[in-house]
Amino acid sequence: TFLAKGSAALEKLKDLCNDGKEPPSALFQLYTQAVLDITYFEENQLVDEDFPEETSLQKLKELICILSEPEDLVRECNIDEEPINMLGAELLECLYWRKGALLYMYCHTAKERREWLRGNIATFKKCLNDGVHYLMKMLSFRCPLQLNEDVLLEDKDTARLLSEG
Repeated sequence: TFLAKGSAALEKLKDLCNDGKEPPSALFQLYTQAVLDITYFEENQLVDEDFPEETSLQKLKELICILSEPEDLVRECNIDEEPINMLGAELLECLYWRKGALLYMYCHTAKERREWLRGNIATFKKCLNDGVHYLMKMLSFRCPLQLNEDVLLEDKDTARLLSEG
């Protein structure tokens, strides 16, 4: 299972840290993979439970925070490298994909809760905007989009045209 894989990765990480022979990038990547494995299990629980109205928003915030930790950790360690150089494009894409997809799935479920939506429209819009931001960031790692402040991405065709140059 994903929890077992995540736990095994953390054990291996502990051994490698004690050994001191691995480059920092390998340690960051192993940690990131453990984070992805463990959060995948929790994300699936939220989806399987149809994002319980009482607890899912808090759990969503926690998961996004956890999925942000690898990139934050690289920055906090004062290593003179960008996160993409330490984690690699593939892992960074996964982190941002998971954050964006999680928010998308939450919003898709929340939009059906009319009563909740009426009282929480600002929260709903923030989740949508954050989700789009994460997905656009995910797309930018291999094919950076150079946008100025005047560009509004109002549909997928606009985003596709801009990403293709």
